[in-house]
Amino acid sequence: MLNNSVFSIMKGVAIVSVVAGHCTPIPAIEVFVNQYHLAVFFFVAGFFFKEKYTVTPMIFIRKKLKRLYVPFVVAGIVCLLLHNLFYQLNIYGTELTMSQFKKEVFDTTIRMVSHEQLMGAMWFCPAMFMVSIIGLAGFKVASISRWKISLLAKQSAVFALIVFIGSACLYLFHLKSPYCIWQYMIISGIFFEGYLFGKLLPRILIKVKNAVLFVLFVVLILLLTQWGVYGHLQPDRINEENPLLVLFIGMAGAIMVYLLAKMLENYKMGKWIAICGEYSFSIMLLHFLSFKLVNLFQCWFYGYPLRKIADFPFISFDVSAWMIFYVLSGTIIPIVLSKGLHLVISKVGRFRT
Repeated sequence: MLNNSVFSIMKGVAIVSVVAGHCTPIPAIEVFVNQYHLAVFFFVAGFFFKEKYTVTPMIFIRKKLKRLYVPFVVAGIVCLLLHNLFYQLNIYGTELTMSQFKKEVFDTTIRMVSHEQLMGAMWFCPAMFMVSIIGLAGFKVASISRWKISLLAKQSAVFALIVFIGSACLYLFHLKSPYCIWQYMIISGIFFEGYLFGKLLPRILIKVKNAVLFVLFVVLILLLTQWGVYGHLQPDRINEENPLLVLFIGMAGAIMVYLLAKMLENYKMGKWIAICGEYSFSIMLLHFLSFKLVNLFQCWFYGYPLRKIADFPFISFDVSAWMIFYVLSGTIIPIVLSKGLHLVISKVGRFRT
């Protein structure tokens, strides 16, 4: 039985990498973390997919709506409601008109798109929702097909077909992609890679030391970035990538992080990173807002005008130590706020009973 803390550490490494990528002035760091951080989340989601969901698909869909769509919409509307207050507090640089507000509500709830700066990383929620639904459909098709091959072979064939169709529609026919469906069909390949990894894990990664494999994967990712070979998963950037390389780099990056998590699981650092993984949603949502506190401190430290707080995602800096402050702020503050909110909710619940 696998220790779930390893996967909490994986998500922790991924979310800290997301935060670091959003606050680094060093292009090489941003490029490197972009090769794996988002892929890890899709990979882990696929790893934990259960075939029983194909029997009760509505339970799976309702679960994803509750965990991904509803939080995205609630967070988006809250940001919209607070937009003009944030403008007054120098967090935003522009005000929101009523017509813009109405359009943004429609975009958030129906199109699953938010243009709020503080929601900049939350596109991941609709992406994970769509990839999960595509993944469910793929496993369902494989389960009912009558091909005379093993179930795992059926599943592999179905997902290969899904990736091929998405790639053809996106790159060959240049068809419009409602809800970025073609991009997410390609990313569903990483979802399946995580599932496949879980099936094959007992047979692999046994004879070679984790540290040796980890170094090899790090070198591989670094070489790919040096050669200009990327595996971006953002919908507006995946259009520029080779789908086979997207799948290869996503898998390599996720396995690299898995090996790192295995090495860290018995150390205190691993436990701290695992906490970040457990609060990855809160960090994804709140790290841009948390950056504003560092912006405020920089305004005081350097004597900048308060309107500089609105600089997004961070105030440009030459002293690398500021990146440490941004990363710490972007991870610790969301965790503290989430823990505080949970504590308040639990106390209110006890009071009512």
